[in-house]
Amino acid sequence: MSADKVIFLIGYMGAGKSSVGKKLAHSLHYRFIDLDELIKKKTKKSIPEIFELEGEAVFRIAEQQALHSLRDETKIIVATGGGCPAFENNMEWMNAHGKTIYLNCSLGVLFHRIAPQKAATIDSTFGRCGYHGFYGDDFEGTK
Repeated sequence: MSADKVIFLIGYMGAGKSSVGKKLAHSLHYRFIDLDELIKKKTKKSIPEIFELEGEAVFRIAEQQALHSLRDETKIIVATGGGCPAFENNMEWMNAHGKTIYLNCSLGVLFHRIAPQKAATIDSTFGRCGYHGFYGDDFEGTK
């Protein structure tokens, strides 16, 4: 993988990684890869199924394996899952193997984008505490 020909997009769920990634890939004539889609293809399960049936630890390992499977790719834009950079050395690995871009988004915009479609995921992931209750001060000062 040539570091100058790979771009990893990171950010919270709903930040626009897939939308921005597709447009960026088109304009750069790169291939777009959604890491979640790669995991679904390999495991033949949806992301919520993996979380529910096997747990987050199994999902994070599958996510890391999918990420590392891209090591020989070039001219790709990769939309990562929201938690991907926080697992083990994934952030370090992405920085060593390409350019990593964080898509910053306000709490209000994130919630507006994901709440209608992902209510069950939010409830199960955050234990019905609400988005702001989970992230709290992490969003202070974001714009």
